Amino acid sequence: METFYDAIKVGAQMKVVNRKTAGNKTGRQKVPFIFFWGIFFVFFAGIFVAFLLYGQKTLPPVYEEIYTSSPDIKKEIKIIDYALYDALYKNRIKTKNVVFYDVKTIHKNNLVWNFTNVLIKCPDYRSTKRLKRFIYALSGRDKKITVRMLSSSDSMATFVVSVQGHRTHKISIKLKGYFLPARKRKPKIAIIIDDLGYNKDIAHSFIESGVPLTLSVFPLAPFTHAICLDAAAHGCDVMLHLPMEPKGYPRVRPGPGALFLHMTDKKMRQILRRDLKAVPYACGVNNHMGSAFTECKNKMLVVLKELKRHGLFYVDSRTSALTVGFKLAEQLGIPSAQRNVFLDNDTDEKSIHIQMERLFSMARHKGIAIGIGHPYVETLKVIRKYVPRLREKFDVVPVAELVH
Repeated sequence: METFYDAIKVGAQMKVVNRKTAGNKTGRQKVPFIFFWGIFFVFFAGIFVAFLLYGQKTLPPVYEEIYTSSPDIKKEIKIIDYALYDALYKNRIKTKNVVFYDVKTIHKNNLVWNFTNVLIKCPDYRSTKRLKRFIYALSGRDKKITVRMLSSSDSMATFVVSVQGHRTHKISIKLKGYFLPARKRKPKIAIIIDDLGYNKDIAHSFIESGVPLTLSVFPLAPFTHAICLDAAAHGCDVMLHLPMEPKGYPRVRPGPGALFLHMTDKKMRQILRRDLKAVPYACGVNNHMGSAFTECKNKMLVVLKELKRHGLFYVDSRTSALTVGFKLAEQLGIPSAQRNVFLDNDTDEKSIHIQMERLFSMARHKGIAIGIGHPYVETLKVIRKYVPRLREKFDVVPVAELVH
């Protein structure tokens, strides 16, 4: 390599200098000087070569907003979720008979958690009875978990499960014979992969996952342009992943190209135009972080009007339960949609599997559903495992087909 050759060359030059300056005081002083600069050059040349070889795996800065449950109740919610899926499996409840109406992000008393509303359709009285016993037994799994029956009839019973007094699950059990007719068309699903721009390899792996994912790319990341070109070449839709101020700012930073509440309208438009220019082929925008920004109607109006001027759609990532983004976009006549499920709040594969099942259930119930994942290897593995089922049971489409 060139750096190695240069190191040898410097060593040879030193020998010549030593011979020429033997007995010369000035010459003897120059040797350590040349040696020092030779070592200096070799060291930094090595760093440069390493950057060229491994630069495409540059890690993103740590500024991701946390969507998962607060540590105080996260453990108990995980216990409930895992126990629920085990109970459904043991009672042989088919996936088509589990309907997730919604999964909402709740912010309250400095805590953040997901509230899950689910309907379970049971084939017979016996399985209904077993599931009721299971739900009541949840309170015995952890002293922080409580269960309360909201209503009960011959056809349906509804329970509310809470952790430390905070409602985390609404579970309804319905008897066979009261089901809604199945949909004739395949439900549509869109999956957005956020936070791309810092690793070309993982981005390319998602592009070649086997289903048409939508890539949401940071505006000013090291490999934004290359990833956008790669996506376009393979027929994948690209979105601008627009950083916005989170509630934790400045402790939590949204990264380069972000919009902040203190900015003037003019400044926001300038930054947004620059961000859009940095993401070639972008057909829409969704927010990165933004739990504070998306709650501010005046600021969101500026952003959405600019998107309308560019003919772009908006997907509300719903990083706050109080977001105004989706409703404002509808009012302005901007094609829009909102996220239904975050796939990888927890990055272990079983948790991602559970979130995928929730996404499928919502799609079956509503006809369409939008999931958002992140460039984790675990997320990629789970999506690849589900490719055959996604192709058979659902119509996987770019998110642009689900905005309205």
